[in-house]
Amino acid sequence: MVSRATNLVCDNAVLQGHALYAKYHRALYVISLKDYKHDTYFQSRPEIEGIDIDQFEVDRSIADRDMTMDAMVGVADYSNNRAVNNRMVLLELRMDYDSTKHLRHKKLLGKINHSRAAIGTAVRVDEENVFVFRKDVAEEAKKWMFATSQEYPDAKGWVALSPEELENLLQSQASMPYQAITNMASVDKDLGSKIAAKDFDAVLEIVDYWHCQAEQYKLRYQLKEEQHIKNHLHDTWQKSKAGINKISSSEQVYIDYLEDEYSYLR
Repeated sequence: MVSRATNLVCDNAVLQGHALYAKYHRALYVISLKDYKHDTYFQSRPEIEGIDIDQFEVDRSIADRDMTMDAMVGVADYSNNRAVNNRMVLLELRMDYDSTKHLRHKKLLGKINHSRAAIGTAVRVDEENVFVFRKDVAEEAKKWMFATSQEYPDAKGWVALSPEELENLLQSQASMPYQAITNMASVDKDLGSKIAAKDFDAVLEIVDYWHCQAEQYKLRYQLKEEQHIKNHLHDTWQKSKAGINKISSSEQVYIDYLEDEYSYLR
């Protein structure tokens, strides 16, 4: 579901699997310009593509063009540093509405059903349908959608958003923060306690083990995971070392050896 996704990203690749992509794919802001020629909706996110369902219906010479949603965009959930659960989402652009008084359940349902029938099932479509309103109307539209869903169960999958909310929802894959494979929390705790106790034999054993793990990721070109592990070793080392009150000459030899052998600890 789109409305409950926490790591939703734009995924143009899934659109390419649809038969309409070759002829009808456009940047979403280009699709919006057809009805909103003097506005700049989605122009800050030119990488978001869509398939122009409305134009497809025009080319089919369908008499009642009001029966289709405007577009569909590609989305995916972002997990373990990659896009998964790829699918398309139907969009209806209603930025010209000043209120919800002209919204009708039957008309919107007709648009959704006709659009889903027209685009087929070759590429999965999200169960939710998104309606985009101007920012000053979006909150009212959300309330209308909720009230309508209480009366009509088939409206439970209708989501109202502002253009800004849609842009925020469809994050760029390139902008997603790295999701680490290795949970270093217990390592940080164990290493920190050994440093505080000045048990440098144990410290060396821990650092050497995790250094080797980091190097294995490096050999597999998983450089962000390598850096993730080494950053944790560095930060724990520096923080815990700063908490030691007195360091003997023999302990200083250990410290110097560790920082020479694993220079990223410095």
